[in-house]
Amino acid sequence: MPSKAVQSDVSSRAFLRVQDGLNDLHAALSLYKSSEGQLTDYSFRLTFTNSNSKGVLMAQHVPSERSETDERVSGPSTLDVSRRTFLAGTAIAGAALGLRPAAAQNVAEQENPAELVDLKLRVNGVTRSLRLEPRVSLLDALREHLGLTGTKKGCNQGACGACTVHVNGARINSCLALAIMHQQDDITTIEGLAQGEALHPMQQAFIDHEGLQCGYCTPGQIMSGVACVREGHAQSDAQTREWMSGNVCRCGCYNGIVEAVRSVREAQG
Repeated sequence: MPSKAVQSDVSSRAFLRVQDGLNDLHAALSLYKSSEGQLTDYSFRLTFTNSNSKGVLMAQHVPSERSETDERVSGPSTLDVSRRTFLAGTAIAGAALGLRPAAAQNVAEQENPAELVDLKLRVNGVTRSLRLEPRVSLLDALREHLGLTGTKKGCNQGACGACTVHVNGARINSCLALAIMHQQDDITTIEGLAQGEALHPMQQAFIDHEGLQCGYCTPGQIMSGVACVREGHAQSDAQTREWMSGNVCRCGCYNGIVEAVRSVREAQG
């Protein structure tokens, strides 16, 4: 039976990563046996050309002799393979192709590192110096580089509001903003609301009115609630719901959230 092979280009610098993967894959496939207990063999080879330093990863299926009673699946082509052999061949093809993206991506990052830039962010009244790639979002800068993990990453597409922070007093979705664009701005996160051990009135109101359940969206909800009251967009429950509609609570605690915002508005007159 003609053998079938799949190919995937890999960089020569990824040779060791790919070879390690092949060793693990070959060890796993060596355990595969047909229904008659006969071992099905697979061969691999990794070759490189001199012209472009690219490699070709070959995952080749070489089945052993099988019983004539083995169940077979036939198609329009002249190939005649068993159902079990077909499934095994499909698995090895997919695994071989799957080796390429991770290895190629890692090598690409090593060969073309992004340029790092020095920047300063004023967060919660403190100026912090950072060295980041220009593409880093404000959300990732806060969480991954400044350790301010109160700001949550939800959808990372600006649709859930979990990452809401204040920039110069206005609320924004930090996942949609680049950190490098806010060097001259005053940034406030959920960590900057409380005054020492004293909670912000909105934080306390969320506790008192049970405006949370799992708590994941709560920092963004609180930041939006504070902004709504300050903006004058919490004059009624309906207005609060409208202006906080960008903050999603998957636990469904909207009644408690609206009550919390109302209580803070009423307390402030």
